[in-house]
Amino acid sequence: MTPPCQKLLLRLPLSRIFPSSGGPQMLCCGPGSCGGGGTWWVAGMSFSQKTNGAKVIKNPTNCGCAVFPEKSFPTQSGTLWQEFQLTINIGNPSLTSSMSVTLVAHDVYNWIYPNGGNVIPIGPNLDNNPNTTFSLSTPITISIPAGSSSYTITDVSISNAHAGDNWVVEASWRQPGMSVDSHSYSEPLTVWRTLWVELDVMADAEEGIGLNRFNPDTKYTPGASGDRGDITKNKWMDGTPESKPTGEPPNFDVRFVPTTPGVPAMPKPDISTLQTAMIKACIDVKEVEQGATGTTNSTWITGDGATPNPNAWDITTPFMKNLPGQGLTSTKYADQGISNQSRDVNIDNPAFWCVQGIGAYEHQTDKSRDDVEDDAIYGTATIGGGFFLIFNETIRDKVSTDSNVKRTVSQFNQLTTFHEVLHFFGFLDPGEVGYDPNVEGDIMTTGWFNTPTISSSVLTLSPAQIQKIQKTDHPK
Repeated sequence: MTPPCQKLLLRLPLSRIFPSSGGPQMLCCGPGSCGGGGTWWVAGMSFSQKTNGAKVIKNPTNCGCAVFPEKSFPTQSGTLWQEFQLTINIGNPSLTSSMSVTLVAHDVYNWIYPNGGNVIPIGPNLDNNPNTTFSLSTPITISIPAGSSSYTITDVSISNAHAGDNWVVEASWRQPGMSVDSHSYSEPLTVWRTLWVELDVMADAEEGIGLNRFNPDTKYTPGASGDRGDITKNKWMDGTPESKPTGEPPNFDVRFVPTTPGVPAMPKPDISTLQTAMIKACIDVKEVEQGATGTTNSTWITGDGATPNPNAWDITTPFMKNLPGQGLTSTKYADQGISNQSRDVNIDNPAFWCVQGIGAYEHQTDKSRDDVEDDAIYGTATIGGGFFLIFNETIRDKVSTDSNVKRTVSQFNQLTTFHEVLHFFGFLDPGEVGYDPNVEGDIMTTGWFNTPTISSSVLTLSPAQIQKIQKTDHPK
């Protein structure tokens, strides 16, 4: 019987590896060019998940799979989370003698990503991160018992995993009487990472007299008769004079009032655009489940100094109309204070990525757009702290009063969230030292405010952006 020796074409143009008929192709050749023949051979290799090990997602239609060598929860101990299995299938197994096979892993193209359960090619090699270690990068030789139809190595591992790293395992063996080795190659394996986002919001502004409180008698009630013509319907009771941008409706400061009891009305940062874009960088963005829906994640609460409920889910942070103080230093501490009051998954671990996003109201008074400041701030990210704020009222002000803006409030939220999270991957704003427009891309500018449609260059990561993301050890 002739072994179906498989030869994988490495380092070839994508048109060769991915013909129009489908995904990655394992190209077969005869024994003459591969050195086959004999009584047994390696018929194929595949990866799978082990109990409590790294998650492995297989492509149901084409060759390839994804592996997540990362902790599945923040406090997971040991090293099982970076381990998975490699199964070697034997063709025409020998009944009389053991079989010796040498295995070695090769770093290959950035090939695949799961999308709705399918694995499809995405482009050229962008990862090549020398810090990632695959346990089979150094050749090992195993002895497969006589008569075995398969053999599973249960402790294959990847450490210091970087999204987008790719590997193929080569098996080589020599049958009795043959002068050359035969070879077979595994399905391609792509490293993925998960970015968890803990999403919190400011609580509703309360009625009463004092800082951060609304006029209890003349508050603005959306839709009520006469309210839209009376500026006093939205009066802050902190002693500051009323002001509003030119052209903004009388309800220039909106009190976000919940329509569902117990559910905050302040919008959370919207991660939907971020989730879609980061797929191309082999990063799966997920929201942390909290509160009643997060009971299974109760062990995730770690490093939690949040008030008023330490070691419990804090979904809201107390309302603050404007951040106090002036300058970057004071603002940083103000942001930190807001984060501290609701952050529950507070962990600094490269094996478990988790950042926090907070739906806030406005930045400092001179950055809030209440007087149409040109330098109004719509979001901030605290690098090293791993949290970001989205300023909902400033966004609403911008959309309501600037006729040049073509984005809805929802789109503005999504794109600002995307922008702020990219800061954790080293992306810079225009004017910052080291800023490169060819790397940072259009999402880091404000050009998307006013375009009739949102350009694909804003929504889709470029090869340079993917490379920058995949070089990141730990976004925070």
